[in-house]
Amino acid sequence: TAASAVETPTTTTGVDITNQATANYSVAGQAQPEAKSNVVKVSVFQQVSFSLTANNNDTAQGGTLNDDKNERIAVTPNGFVLFEHTLKNTGNTTDTYDITVGSTDPKYIQNESTVTYTVYEADGITPVVGRTNITVPYTAGATIQSELTKGQSVKFTIKAKTSGNKGEETLPLELSVTSRNLASVA
Repeated sequence: TAASAVETPTTTTGVDITNQATANYSVAGQAQPEAKSNVVKVSVFQQVSFSLTANNNDTAQGGTLNDDKNERIAVTPNGFVLFEHTLKNTGNTTDTYDITVGSTDPKYIQNESTVTYTVYEADGITPVVGRTNITVPYTAGATIQSELTKGQSVKFTIKAKTSGNKGEETLPLELSVTSRNLASVA
């Protein structure tokens, strides 16, 4: 599988907050001129971003761990092959992501294949209650929706059933992720 990113329009919107402190005081009963601090300006921006990584340990096959594709994962004839991925909300706002399973090689049996996922808190360790080990059928064009707050991630495994393939054969499997916040900017 491969994960790809496409450049999108600006993804930040912001607001400026300015503040200036003033002080009035007297010295020996005499009013003094009003004292003012420098103007402090804070800009607050909404940032929309995410990462999608392929997590199979494919280093022995010449791949790189946690990059954008699972390379040369061995396919067992008439067995299952696992494709592991992590989608992480790296922005500073809640976003909903649509994970769409693309078309596959006809040697994958879709009605015997599944996608299992768990949503994790920002620490990447603690599962979100009620959002663990959810399994759905793998169907080309199917979309899995996942709302993630800042720092949360969803780890998912595609368990693809193979048929009629040869050992060590490479079969493509596609998926894509769309941020609803980014889609609304475009």
